Amino acid sequence: MYISGGQNDIGRGQFEKDVWKFDAFKRTWSVVTQMEIPRRNHGTCSSDTELFVLGGFGKYRVLLDSFQKYDTVTGTSDTVTGRRNDKKEINS
Repeated sequence: MYISGGQNDIGRGQFEKDVWKFDAFKRTWSVVTQMEIPRRNHGTCSSDTELFVLGGFGKYRVLLDSFQKYDTVTGTSDTVTGRRNDKKEINS
C-alpha cells in the first residue's frame, strides 16, 4: 500500500512531497521517494511494477497537468509534464 502527497496545515501552503510504502510483514511505513512537484487532490493508479501519481493541485491552487511515475522494482522515478489546453472547443 502506498500513500502520496497532500497538504499539511491546510491554508498555509505546507505540502507533503513524500511517497510512503507500507510493509505488511513488518507493519511499518517507509518513505520510498519524493514527488518532484508537490500536489494535493491528485489521483493514483498502478501496474504490476509502477505507481503513477497524476494531476491534482499544486501550490497556489494551480491545476497540474503532469504525472510522476515511480518504478517499485528499481526505486527510480520520472516526472512527465503535459500540455493543458485551457481553450476547449465544443463541437456541435
